[in-house]
Amino acid sequence: MSQPIASVLLRSATPLDLPRLIDVLRRRHPDRSWQAGTASSIQCGDHIIALALVDAPKPKDDALWERAALLWRDGRQLVDRHNAHVVVSATDANTGELERARIGTAVVGGLLATLPEACAVIWKDLLGREPQRWLKDSEQSFAPAPGYPFLLWIDILPFKSIESIGALTVGLFPFIGRDIECDLPGMALPDLVGKVALIACQLIARRQEIKDGEVFAVSATERFKVHHAVSRFNASPVLRIGALSASSPFKRYPIVSPTVARDHPLLSLLTRAGLFDASSADNHVELQPASYDSEIRLDTYDQGINGVLSQILATDAYVAADQKARDALARGDTGAARETLLPFAGEITKLLGALKLGLSQGRVFMFLPKQGTTKLS
Repeated sequence: MSQPIASVLLRSATPLDLPRLIDVLRRRHPDRSWQAGTASSIQCGDHIIALALVDAPKPKDDALWERAALLWRDGRQLVDRHNAHVVVSATDANTGELERARIGTAVVGGLLATLPEACAVIWKDLLGREPQRWLKDSEQSFAPAPGYPFLLWIDILPFKSIESIGALTVGLFPFIGRDIECDLPGMALPDLVGKVALIACQLIARRQEIKDGEVFAVSATERFKVHHAVSRFNASPVLRIGALSASSPFKRYPIVSPTVARDHPLLSLLTRAGLFDASSADNHVELQPASYDSEIRLDTYDQGINGVLSQILATDAYVAADQKARDALARGDTGAARETLLPFAGEITKLLGALKLGLSQGRVFMFLPKQGTTKLS
């Protein structure tokens, strides 16, 4: 199956010259095998890159070009004048996201070398880049880490948190299943952006799952701990990063308390079926204790959770599923119990995600907040 990975925006619809493109790619990347495929496609090893000329502009994406303006101030004006684009798609070969990105980046660079009408590159429908920069940086598409052009694939955006300036990535998710959301108090923004870039580069290169609470080194003197978390901005999965050498202003707290997880019939049954784990990262949130009067949980918070759980418990669908699941567990058929309870486990996952986002943004309170506590902007 083909996945669109990039679009090259053109001032006018210029026919593709496939033989010339193949020749350019062989000269720019002689260590790779480049062959013409069927129709408008290029083969590089097990990968097939399809090219499609569209005689129409790409739909406008204001958010994309607002992000791009951080690196390319005049980009929006040039992009607004484009009238056609080339869609670059990659066959889903089993060689990983990094190899697919390398080959796609090289092909886009070759296209730019053969299309003088090109005015911009859009990567993964997330990032906008200047063609001159792409043409130059894509020469290093197959360089070993950290020399490959990973900053063509991700944006690093600043944000303001309660106590400091932070930085988050856009575009890292396809490589590691999460983006980075990081604020290190006391660090200047240029240093923070550089640190996030270095960490992102290392994570792309290692191609392994990043475990919750894992510690890794970015240099001989700096080590960082990463935690699985939910973004404070859009509830997507992120890595929260903190310096190991400094005491973090954040602490981790269970969203659903151990007592509720143990005593509520719904969660107790889901736990028996292996569909809920009160100790998992999904059931924890990072908060700053200094923002609260104490770490005594509000009765109203836990009562609210109990209320939502009990509403699920009272539905006709759950009453029938409860008995069916208990019968399955009694005869040792955990698989049948899991299948029966899966829709209700999904409801709990949504509840945890919503609570984690609300707690992180200061819209829901587990503890009594101090007067004057501000929300994240």
